[in-house]
Amino acid sequence: MITNIVRNSVKQSQLIEFLAKTRGGNAEQIAKALYQKCTSGELTKTYELLKKLERKGYIEYFVYSDDISQRRFYYLTKKGLELFQDFYNIKEPYKGTGFFRDYGYFKHSLYKPKPNQIKHLLMCVDAMVDVYLLMIQYPDLNIDFANNLYAATRNMKADFIIMKSKETYYAEIDRSNERGIALSEKFKRYNGHFKKLENEKLPLGIYFIVPNPKKIKQDYFDASLQKRFMSVADAYRKECADYLLNVDLCFLTVSDFSEILQEDLLPDKINEELVKYLREKFGPSFNLSWNNKDIYYVKKGGQTHYIFTEIRWQRINIWYKLLKQQEGHSEKVTTEGGLLKFEDFNHIPEIHILTGKRNLIQLIDFNKQFNSYNSDQLCKFIFKT
Repeated sequence: MITNIVRNSVKQSQLIEFLAKTRGGNAEQIAKALYQKCTSGELTKTYELLKKLERKGYIEYFVYSDDISQRRFYYLTKKGLELFQDFYNIKEPYKGTGFFRDYGYFKHSLYKPKPNQIKHLLMCVDAMVDVYLLMIQYPDLNIDFANNLYAATRNMKADFIIMKSKETYYAEIDRSNERGIALSEKFKRYNGHFKKLENEKLPLGIYFIVPNPKKIKQDYFDASLQKRFMSVADAYRKECADYLLNVDLCFLTVSDFSEILQEDLLPDKINEELVKYLREKFGPSFNLSWNNKDIYYVKKGGQTHYIFTEIRWQRINIWYKLLKQQEGHSEKVTTEGGLLKFEDFNHIPEIHILTGKRNLIQLIDFNKQFNSYNSDQLCKFIFKT
């Protein structure tokens, strides 16, 4: 990430590029991006950088209020944006992708953040900083993100897009402003966008990022957020029915985003706690294997007896993936009765859900989760807390 946008100052150059990528940020967000942490020492260095760039006319800010005090949200001036564009030789009307320094030309009036959207902006930058840190920590994984100037199309307006190599995830910052018809229309636009992408590669998922609840209970899904999740999930299932298995919808709080990013973007790694649990429970007479990092199989005598997963967040397609796996590992037998032939299941592996969320079982509407499947083919679900 080292550049020389500002002569003889790597950190000032990094700061300018960061503000170009995110369209702004407060001092804490900038410090976390530049120094990977935000202690008083890093904040002091960040304020010094900001003052230098402000004196050079490259950055400016607007003031906003949070629950404690007045704060500043920094972004590039017209002069600062032109410096950035000149350094990367970006000419009008080139739009670029926003990924891996394929930057596009945007007028300052379009780039400039709007103060009346500050709560949305802060959540968006918090999430983008989480991606930015992974970019720095794992440079060989080809992770990057593009802000909404690149992400938005005529019909689909994601807040930003994350890319790992050629795989993409869309991010939506949700403050519950869209409800009912507006929420349905959002996913209708996504459905139309997915149809246009079918000859290309669909995104792996949509991160639907919501504010943190006022009181966090580690052992429970928040009740108020759960109501929002049900509304969002219903709209998504209805309007994007053809893509439920291929494009995940992950509903999460902004504080959970970093952990989910690591789970989704970092190289495949097994769930060591779940593997330990399964080995202790079933012993050496059963074989243990896994698929897609999140689904585990317990086998004996060539048959899959149990399918396990752990649920910590609300995701749509894990349910569909589980049942597809169950169908694939089930065994049928054909019997004849007179002139008729019958196909019966003689072996269906059980699906077990492990979760630390004590209210998960009360929150599941099985008819909605599995409305595309024959309920007679379902096995029992066993929930462990």
